[in-house]
Amino acid sequence: MLAREGNTILTVELLPCQVLVIQALPGHPDALVQTAYEIGNRHAPLFWGEDKSQLVVVWDAPMETLLEKIHGITLSREEWKLDLSHRLRASAHSHAV
Repeated sequence: MLAREGNTILTVELLPCQVLVIQALPGHPDALVQTAYEIGNRHAPLFWGEDKSQLVVVWDAPMETLLEKIHGITLSREEWKLDLSHRLRASAHSHAV
């Protein structure tokens, strides 16, 4: 829900889109930190994947090129319906998965 005024509620449903699923490789604990930093520098929305070893970002070619240079991760291009409850936020009060 984005807003509510009286009996009117404004909501958004995200359609499936192309994403990059970023998987940390065993033995590379800092890889996701570097990945999140680079994505944050691009001001792109960032989501948790299926667990804490995965991140998900909306696909675009420059983002894929940037992330391919990071050692310790693998990338796969997939179609996902993103869930806003899994979005990482800069807020100290985030309760993401």
